[in-house]
Amino acid sequence: MKSENSYSLSTLTKIKLISDELRKLPEVEEVMDPINAKVFKYLFGMLVVKQSFPAGQIPGSPEEIAKLKDEMLSEPTLRNVVVSENGEYLALYLKMKERRENRRG
Repeated sequence: MKSENSYSLSTLTKIKLISDELRKLPEVEEVMDPINAKVFKYLFGMLVVKQSFPAGQIPGSPEEIAKLKDEMLSEPTLRNVVVSENGEYLALYLKMKERRENRRG
């Protein structure tokens, strides 16, 4: 998704709404978006896993949006998954449920 400002409140709100609707589909196992993406950090020799934005909520201020953008661009595991290399595009990552065929023997 690209817009004039990918990190605007309106764009992030649209991404969250689309993401929430996709989660409801029975074929979808997981949806990762820029707001709920997992970030991995080493802290005092331990691996810490957290959401890119606390509680998966849309940032409410320009400062929080700037923090989200910085985090997206500084996290190598998110680049080219939910954010483009240059940070201009945001994306959703969908993991679909495994489809099982009914087979009769």
